[in-house]
Amino acid sequence: MNETYSELILKAGQISLVSPYHLASRIKQEVGPFLSHSSISGTVDGFKGLYNFYNIGATSLSEPMGAIKNGLQYAKDGKNASQEIKTKYLIPWNTKEKAITGGAIFIGSSYINRGQNTIYLQKFHVRDTSSNTLFWHQYMTNVLAPYSESKSIYNGYQKTNLLDLPMTFIIPIYNNMPEIPVDSPAINKDNFEDTNFKAYCNATNVNIRTGPSTSYEVITQITKQDKITVIERGINQGEKWDKVVLENGIIGYIFQSYVTEITEEEEDKEEVAVTEILLDKTEIYLQVGESSKLNAYIYPENATNKSILYHSSNEKIAKIDENGTISAFMEGETKISVVSVENQNIKAECNLVVVSKMGDSEISFDQTLTLNGLEISGISYSENRVADIKSKINTNYTIEIVNKNNDLLSDTDIITTGSKLLIKNGDSLLRTYTFIIYGDVNGDGKINSVDLLVLQRHILEIEKIDGVYFKAGNIRKDGKKPTSVDLLLIQRHILGLQIIDQ
Repeated sequence: MNETYSELILKAGQISLVSPYHLASRIKQEVGPFLSHSSISGTVDGFKGLYNFYNIGATSLSEPMGAIKNGLQYAKDGKNASQEIKTKYLIPWNTKEKAITGGAIFIGSSYINRGQNTIYLQKFHVRDTSSNTLFWHQYMTNVLAPYSESKSIYNGYQKTNLLDLPMTFIIPIYNNMPEIPVDSPAINKDNFEDTNFKAYCNATNVNIRTGPSTSYEVITQITKQDKITVIERGINQGEKWDKVVLENGIIGYIFQSYVTEITEEEEDKEEVAVTEILLDKTEIYLQVGESSKLNAYIYPENATNKSILYHSSNEKIAKIDENGTISAFMEGETKISVVSVENQNIKAECNLVVVSKMGDSEISFDQTLTLNGLEISGISYSENRVADIKSKINTNYTIEIVNKNNDLLSDTDIITTGSKLLIKNGDSLLRTYTFIIYGDVNGDGKINSVDLLVLQRHILEIEKIDGVYFKAGNIRKDGKKPTSVDLLLIQRHILGLQIIDQ
């Protein structure tokens, strides 16, 4: 050939509109990295001068080289395909260029452009919207192909410094999955016994791997004194590995000699200090005579002393009891503080504004909106502009809607988590409502991968959210801390599998 394989693959990618990185990894997966496979030798008896770089049509047969011959039969005549199909896929594949390009066109039109646009979906066809049929249009029988091929693509992107480019990942989410990921079938369960004990790492920079040997990939590293929970103890002869859960929820394997069990005596002695307090409200508006519950969440969750004290900076305006219930007495502003008993430098504050009493008959809301105290949810995705919301409110008072920064919104602006509805009588503020869009945890009015990232960072205690955004992350609406269940519900919403109920 006058062209290199890389040039042919790049050209095939342009013609087929399939990523050349995918084509290269697919060729490597199917015929190996050394290009010495019989399918591309052009020397197989009965099929000389024919090539099949992607093993298309290479279904298994009991006779020797049966799969290869089936693939080369496809290269010869498309297995008795129509002339239209042969023309489309450049069959016969009697040159390497035609085989690489024609096969790329086949992959694009038969899989990627039909919605099977990931290696996983080419192996497990889980979203056939036309016939609702599952698992029928596989590219190959090798169930590990998505793993090995994705790894090959990753290595290619890494070597060409492309990992920092924006990427979209399409990840199927299944119902009724086990809480702990299932191990690779290659891991012998007889080499482990189930257990559950606390331990710590006794060395620096220890690898946590996907399986029980150094041949498995590194997930992350932990260092000396980092806490772990051992859920499976290695009992095989020779090298012993333990399956562990890290404090951030990551599950993997660690070499057993790096694990030291925490004794009951040590556990009893060990005290975990409070590091942070988060509130489910950072700003509250109440009318004279109203009450509201302020929920405080202590971090870390295993803190030894979770006792807290509540305080109002002006108890003539409002008081708060030992359970977090606020009672408003007169108009004005006050600060509600929540302080750790263990360390009074650890605290959180909520700004409370008490306004004059307004009768419920003076304002009414469309039944499509949901009111919980002075919080409004139930906003439709198709009717989330300021004008849409104003049309659902009936009052003789002045209505203004501001964003989370208290900037006045126009009728064409969209409502986001943290936006506020102001009810005014002239310049006098009578009542303030706060909007919540469940799933919009970053307050931009959309539910997308950014919200997934924000909520994930909160759950992993990397960067926390509080107030109304904390509530927006509690998709289940059970008043508890957001968890991985809420993360899953946002994922399902983004994928169109289960729309979040507002």
